[in-house]
Amino acid sequence: MAKQEHLEIMKQGVETWNRWRQGRGIEERPDLRRANLERMDLHGADLSEANLSGVDLWETKLMQANLSRANLKWADLWGADLSEANLSGANLSGANLRGATLDKADLRGVDLSRTNLDKANIRSVNLNEADLSRTNLSRTNLSRANLSGANLSSTDLSGTDLRGTDLSGTNLQEADLRGANLSEANLTDARLNGANLRNAILQGATLYHVVLAEVDLNGANLSGANLSEANLNGADLGEADLSGTNLGGANLQDADLRRADLWGAYLNGANFSGVNLSGVDLSEVNLTEVIFHEVDFSGANLERVTLDGVSLCEVNFSDADLSGASLTGANLHKADFSGANLNSTNLENANLSRANLERAHLQWANLSRANLTDANLSYTDLAGVNLCGVNLQGALLFAVDLRETDVKDADLQQVNLKEANLSKSNFCGINLSRADLTGADLSGTDLSSSNLQGAILSNVHLRETNLSGANLSDVYLSKADLSQLYLQGTNFSRADLRETNFSGCDLRNAKFTSANLSGANLNAANLSEAAFWQANLYNADLKEANLNGANLSEANLCDVNLSGAYLCKANLSQSRLSRADLSGANLSEANLNQVELDKVNLSKVNLSHVNLSKINLSGANLKDARLNEINLDDADLRETILKDVELQQASLIRADLRWADLSGANLSYADFSAADLSGANLRKANLTHALLKETDLREADLRYAYFTETELIHADLSGCRLYGTAIRNIKIDGMTNQYNLEISQDDRFSIITDGLHIAQYISSLFERQDVHDLDETVHENTVLILGQFSSERQAVLEILRETLRKQNYIPVQIDFEKSRSRQWLEIMTALAQIVRFVIADFSDPKIVLQQIPHILRSIMVPVQPLLLTGLEEPVELLDLRKTSKCVLDTFFYLDNRELRNRFVERVLTPVLSGAREIKNKISQAA
Repeated sequence: MAKQEHLEIMKQGVETWNRWRQGRGIEERPDLRRANLERMDLHGADLSEANLSGVDLWETKLMQANLSRANLKWADLWGADLSEANLSGANLSGANLRGATLDKADLRGVDLSRTNLDKANIRSVNLNEADLSRTNLSRTNLSRANLSGANLSSTDLSGTDLRGTDLSGTNLQEADLRGANLSEANLTDARLNGANLRNAILQGATLYHVVLAEVDLNGANLSGANLSEANLNGADLGEADLSGTNLGGANLQDADLRRADLWGAYLNGANFSGVNLSGVDLSEVNLTEVIFHEVDFSGANLERVTLDGVSLCEVNFSDADLSGASLTGANLHKADFSGANLNSTNLENANLSRANLERAHLQWANLSRANLTDANLSYTDLAGVNLCGVNLQGALLFAVDLRETDVKDADLQQVNLKEANLSKSNFCGINLSRADLTGADLSGTDLSSSNLQGAILSNVHLRETNLSGANLSDVYLSKADLSQLYLQGTNFSRADLRETNFSGCDLRNAKFTSANLSGANLNAANLSEAAFWQANLYNADLKEANLNGANLSEANLCDVNLSGAYLCKANLSQSRLSRADLSGANLSEANLNQVELDKVNLSKVNLSHVNLSKINLSGANLKDARLNEINLDDADLRETILKDVELQQASLIRADLRWADLSGANLSYADFSAADLSGANLRKANLTHALLKETDLREADLRYAYFTETELIHADLSGCRLYGTAIRNIKIDGMTNQYNLEISQDDRFSIITDGLHIAQYISSLFERQDVHDLDETVHENTVLILGQFSSERQAVLEILRETLRKQNYIPVQIDFEKSRSRQWLEIMTALAQIVRFVIADFSDPKIVLQQIPHILRSIMVPVQPLLLTGLEEPVELLDLRKTSKCVLDTFFYLDNRELRNRFVERVLTPVLSGAREIKNKISQAA
């Protein structure tokens, strides 16, 4: 807040105040912050260096007042009269000077940033080097003011009167000058980057050497202005009045002058590179030495203009009228003449390389000896035009009409003739190397001895075309129809033949080295002795093709259809055949060294006597294949379909056959030593005399398989599924793992036990319900485990199995998740007749309490209950123990550790004693 003492002195009048300032007030800085001084008469007051921030000076009279270096930040000077006041060096940032009078005030070095000067009168004010950045000077009268060197960046000067104002060297970057009147103003060396001068009046203004880059001057009046050497790079001058303007040496690069008025303008030495001059009338304008690189003349009127030898690179002449114009020897590189009127235009010796002449009107135009390399002449009518000696190398002639055109001595290398009509034309001996003839009509065309190396000929019409002696190497014939043609010995090396139709062709001894034949149709083609080295035949159709003795080494044959193909003695070494269809193909004696056969369909294929060691056939389909005496050592056959295959005497040492389907396969005398068959499907497979030494058969499906004279030494069969498996005279040893064998028929039941022979016996038990031929040794060592073993209680089940095995007992356990029918109670009772005793876990007693009574009604067998300490014995179990001496006392175990450590003492010893008692009772009863 203001010092009360200072405020009281001020209220005594200017004379008292000034005397105080001359006295001790000289050294004391006045503090009148936020004081209310509105409408006071402070004419001639000494307020130099005073703190007047936020003060209310609304309509206050401050004429000739000394406010030098005063702090007037955020002060309210609305309507105040500051005529002839000294404000030099004052801080007026953020102040409100709306409607204030500053006529002839000294504002040198004043900070007027963010100040509101709307409608303020600042005529003839000296604002030299003042900071007016971000100030609102909209509609202010600044005519003839001195603003040289001032900072007006981002200031609002819209509608402001700046007539005759000195703005030399002023910073007007990002300033808003829309509709401002700058007539006769001096803007020499002013910085106007990013300023908005839309509809501003600059008539007669001096803009010499001014930077107006990217400034908005749309619709501005610059008539008669001096813009010589000005930088107008990227400026918007659309619809601007530039009549009579001096633009000599000005940089207008990338500026927008659409529909601007350039009548009588001086353009000598101006740079118009990249300028948009669409719709501009340049008649009578002097274009001498003007730089027109990449200019936009679209729609402009250039009728009968002379531009001989002028550089017009990348200029846009689209839809322009150049009729009768002279452009001889002009450099028109990359110029755009699309839709332009070039009737009777002289383009002799002109450089039209990479020019766009699409749909241009060329009637009676002179193109002799013109350079049209890489030019675009699409949809142009050139029928009957004399193109002798024209360089059309790489030109785009899409859908051009060249019927009966004379192109003698023309260079058509790399030319684009897509969908062009060349029918019956004479191209004999013409150089068309790397030309694009996609969809072109070549019917009846003479291409004899022509050079078509690398040409694109997809979808071309070749009816009655003369290709005798033509060079087709590296050619592009994608999707072309060559069916039934005689092409014996033709060289298609490195050619692009994707989806090309060769069906039924005679291609004997043809050369396709490194050619791209992906998706090509070679159905029933004769390709005997043909060379396909490193060729790409991806997804090609070679069904029933004759490839006898063909060289397909290192070729890409992925997804190819070779069904029924004849490949005897063919060389397929190092080729890729992933996902290929070789069903029914004859590959006898073929070279398949290092071939990639991942997920190939080899059903019914003949691969007898072939060496495929270390091959990758993972996921391949070999159903019904003939693989007798094949070598598949170390092969990757994971998930491979080998259903019903013939593999007699085959070698599959160390082969990976995990999850492979070998159901119904004939594997007699095959060698699977050290192979991995875990999870494989061997249902109904014939393994007679097969060698399975050290073979991994874990969790394999062996139901109904034949194991006669089979060697299983050191093999791992843990977790295998068995049912109806024929096991006769097999060779096993102590290292053959036979644990946790699952007896299951179509998932209707599941019994887990150890040993192939007991598993085979239990399996036959289900089939015959017959227990009379059971070996007494098996009976004495078999234990039935009953109980509900959820995933949380699997550890208990494993302890029971492990402990029984250590005591030379064979555990038999029923999976009650799959087996709950009454039929199962009967099967379980039959099982109880072949076991020494029963161990029943009563942790989940519901099912066990149904099973035990059912068993004991039919047979006397010791039952040893188990229960976790803390759980109560079911009442039904107590009643059962009272009625049957077969039910022993329950073994309560604290945890799994106690179960393992005291199993012999608390389970085996009592149950064996009970078994002897029951046996004696049965003997006495007999």
